[in-house]
Amino acid sequence: MSSSHPADLPQAAGASAPNSRNLIDRIPAEVLHDIFKALHLSTDWTTPSALRASHVCRVWRQMIHASSIFWSRLDLFVSNAELDRHAAYWLERAGSRPLSINIRLYRTRGDLELHSEWALQLRLIRLRCVLQPTTARWESFSATVPPSLASDFFSGLQGMAPSLKKLNIGAALRNDEEDKHEEEGDDDDWGDLPPPFDIPLDRDPDPAPGAPNGVSVRATNCFPIFAALGLFITDLQLTIEKDADIVADDILAMIETCPNLKELILTGMEFFCPVFRSIDADLVELSRLTYLQLEDFKGVENILLFIHAPSVQCFYLKYVDWTDGLSEALSRLFRTFHSIVEVEVWPDLYTSPDEQNYTPLFQGFPITMDTVKRFFVDGGPTSSPFLQQLSMPNAERLDLARAPFDVVRLVASSTTHLEHATFTKITACPPGPFPTISLPDLTSFCVEHSPDLLEHIRAPRLESIEVRGDYDGDMCMLTSLHDMVERSAPSALLSLSLSHVTVADENIIACLKRLPTLETLIIRRCSLSDRLLRALCAPTVAEEAEWLLPRLTKMELVENPNMTPAAVISLIKSRNGPSSHDGTLTPPRVKGQVAFPKSMKLRKREAHALYSSGDFSR
Repeated sequence: MSSSHPADLPQAAGASAPNSRNLIDRIPAEVLHDIFKALHLSTDWTTPSALRASHVCRVWRQMIHASSIFWSRLDLFVSNAELDRHAAYWLERAGSRPLSINIRLYRTRGDLELHSEWALQLRLIRLRCVLQPTTARWESFSATVPPSLASDFFSGLQGMAPSLKKLNIGAALRNDEEDKHEEEGDDDDWGDLPPPFDIPLDRDPDPAPGAPNGVSVRATNCFPIFAALGLFITDLQLTIEKDADIVADDILAMIETCPNLKELILTGMEFFCPVFRSIDADLVELSRLTYLQLEDFKGVENILLFIHAPSVQCFYLKYVDWTDGLSEALSRLFRTFHSIVEVEVWPDLYTSPDEQNYTPLFQGFPITMDTVKRFFVDGGPTSSPFLQQLSMPNAERLDLARAPFDVVRLVASSTTHLEHATFTKITACPPGPFPTISLPDLTSFCVEHSPDLLEHIRAPRLESIEVRGDYDGDMCMLTSLHDMVERSAPSALLSLSLSHVTVADENIIACLKRLPTLETLIIRRCSLSDRLLRALCAPTVAEEAEWLLPRLTKMELVENPNMTPAAVISLIKSRNGPSSHDGTLTPPRVKGQVAFPKSMKLRKREAHALYSSGDFSR
C-alpha cells in the first residue's frame, strides 16, 4: 500500500502501547504512514499538516520523526531568527532523500519589519551555509528574499545540482503566493529591482541516467544570470510586479545564458513596465524555442528585435503598445518563423485620445505563413497594416476583433482551409450582401456585435452558428441571420446559439424553417418571446402537420425576459409528451436547461412541471 522504505517505519503503533485502551494507538503503522503521507502532500504554506499530526500523541510523534519522507520538503521563513537551525534540524531528519526547499519571507505580514536588514543578511548567509552542502539532492528550490539582499544571497549559491527540476527566484517584500491585488497601489511591497546577479549553480554536461531532462525556472522582479545550469534550462518565466524602468539588456543577458530554452514567458505589470533599448544589444539565438509569450510590457519590440527563434510554434503577444518599432519587430520575426502554428496578438486597447488615430507603419513584402493553423488578433485600426501584410493559406481557425471589414475579408479569403471563425466588433461593413466572404470549408462560425457582417458570409458547410452581444449591450439584429442562412443554405447545421441578441420572433422563425437538421438551440438573454416557443410546439393545423426543428434534442432557454414559464412548460409538454395519433411524426425527446430572470418568480407547480422529469436543469 505504501511505497516508503521499510527502514522508515517503526513497528506497528500498537506495539508501542500494548495495554493502551486508546484505539488511535492500535492503527497499523502502514495505515498511519499512508495517512501522514496524504497529509504531507496537502500542506499549506504555514505549518506542514503531517508535522501538526505529530502533536496528537507520542506514537504518532515517534513515527513522523522517524520517517525521513516528512522532512524532505523544507518550509523556511526569513523572519525566523533561528532559520539556519530550523533548516539543519529538518535536513538531519530528511536523511539522504531528494529535497524540496521553499524559503518565504514570513508567516504573517509584519514579522519581517521587526528585523534590520543587517540581521536578515546574516541570517541568510548562515542559512546558505547550511543548505549549500545539499545542492546535489535539490529537486526543487524556491526562495523569495528582500530585493536589497537578493544579489548577495543568490550569487552565493554554489554547487552541483544534478537533480534540480524547478528553480524559483524572487526579490520582493511580500510572499510570492499572496494576493497581489490585496492592497493595490502599495508598490513598496516589491522594493527596487535588484541589478542582474549570477546564479553559480552547476551541473555536469553529461548527466547521469535518470537525471531530469530540463530545469524549469521562474524569476520574479529580478534578472538572474545562469552559469552551466543555464544549458539545462528549458522553461523560463520572468515576472515583473513593480512599476519600474527596465533595460532590454538585462532581459536579453538572462535569456542568452539559457540557449536551449523551449518555453519563454515574459510578463510585466499591467502595462507599466517600459523596456528601454540598448545600442549594444546582440542577437540572442534560441534555436529550440517553441513557445514565446510576452505580456504587459511597453517597448516590447526592444526585446523582440534581438531574438532569433526560427522554431517557435506558439507566439502570444498581449497588452502591448503597438508602435512602428513593434511592427518592424513582428515583420522580422514572422519572416523567420518556419514552424509557427498558433499566433495571438492583443495590443493594449486603452489608448489615449492622441493615440487612437495613430496607424503604425508595416513595411516590406507580404508575409505568407504556410504553417499557421490558428490566428487571433484583437487590435483595432492599429492592427490593419499588420494584417494586410499577412496571408495564411492553411489556417483552420481565425479570430479577428475590432478590424475593418475589408481587412477581415482579405485575411479570411487568404485561407482555403478555414474551419472555425470568430469575428468580434467588425467595423465599416458595407450595406447589402456584397462583397461576399466565401468560406467553403467553414463548419463553426461565431459573430459578436457585428450584425452587418452576417449577410456577407457564405458558408454552405456550416454545422454551428453562434451570435452574441454581451452584458454591456445587446447585439441588434434585423434580418441579417436569416439572409445569411438563406444565401449559404447550410445543409447540415446542427447548432444555433443566440446570446444577448435583440431580434424579432418572426425573423428567427423564418430562419429556423430553413434549418430542419438543427439539433441544438440555445437562447440566452434575448428579446425573443412566447411566440417563438409556440412555433416550436406541435403543429395545430392538419394541412401543415410538420414540426419546426423536427430533430431538436437539446434546448437552453436562459433568462429571456419575454418568455413566460407557462409557454416554456407548454413547449416541453408538446415535445416530451405522449406520442400523437394523428399521423404526424413525433420528434425526439428534448433535454437541456431552463432558467428565468430573477425578477420572474416561479410557482411551485411551475417548477415541478419544468424540472421534475429530470430532462431540464435550472
